[in-house]
Amino acid sequence: MQRKATLIFTMMGIFGVLGGLGISRTILSSSQISRTTSISLPEPPGTVVNWQTNGVHHERFVQIVRGTLSTEETGVIKTDTNCTPDALGLSHCQNILALPHNKTLVVTDIHNMQNYRCLKVGETVIVKPVNSNWAKVVVRE
Repeated sequence: MQRKATLIFTMMGIFGVLGGLGISRTILSSSQISRTTSISLPEPPGTVVNWQTNGVHHERFVQIVRGTLSTEETGVIKTDTNCTPDALGLSHCQNILALPHNKTLVVTDIHNMQNYRCLKVGETVIVKPVNSNWAKVVVRE
């Protein structure tokens, strides 16, 4: 019984230290976090996006910040900035994509870096328009 109590005390101590370092939110599930934190996130019309899983199967929704996309294009990632996570653990990465015919598209990629990596500079992607404000990016492997 004392061994079990010591283990529980030790685990509580570890979680207390982690919490003091601001790491405890990574231990909570996304549903626990969403109950304690309210952040308004945009969504593409007609879709329900779980931003915690945006990036699964190498596909992700991105919000178009600047530029236009009327047809599917192949692009190259030129930048990946502003990756610091918010209170929900989501990054709002800013990416510049170079498209054919000297076109540029600036997007915001909302994703959880612990689950799905950022877009890599130099990486080739397929960009598919959803509407004038949203696109779907597919990472080529």
